[in-house]
Amino acid sequence: MDYDDVDKISRGSDQTFIHHHVDPPCGVLDPKEAVLLAVSCDAFAFGQEDTNNDRITVEWTNNPDGAAKQFRDGIVRRKNLPIEYNP
Repeated sequence: MDYDDVDKISRGSDQTFIHHHVDPPCGVLDPKEAVLLAVSCDAFAFGQEDTNNDRITVEWTNNPDGAAKQFRDGIVRRKNLPIEYNP
């Protein structure tokens, strides 16, 4: 994620499947700062569990100038990323 033209933003992630992990799970980006999100998946019995609706959701909001580095209520934007498995 890279944001060149905005103020500081807070971001977090959520996943629909317990075996998925996102690292780092949340944080704050300053202007022109970037972060690489690593997504991993624990082993599971593919085909024995419904994976049709598996997705990772990234949520973010702009932080006002001078705000603490924490996630606060505000206008939250979401991006749903469907997961495609390669069994």
